[in-house]
Amino acid sequence: SAEIQQSYIGRTLKILIDEKQNEEGFYIGRSEYDAPEVDGIVYVGSDKVLKPGDFVDVKISDAYEYDLVGEVV
Repeated sequence: SAEIQQSYIGRTLKILIDEKQNEEGFYIGRSEYDAPEVDGIVYVGSDKVLKPGDFVDVKISDAYEYDLVGEVV
């Protein structure tokens, strides 16, 4: 729910990178607790090049009903 997603703002989560979203350094991933294609996704911004399978620490900055947004820390 939106309330649960909002509770993640400001927290740092371990995120598994699934794919690169675009050339501007944005990636799509999921938390270590989320199942692919079932749970929401995490949009991850990063200055470093990431690849699918990488685990990174991401500070969550925004939340939507099902998805989260954050930056690699």
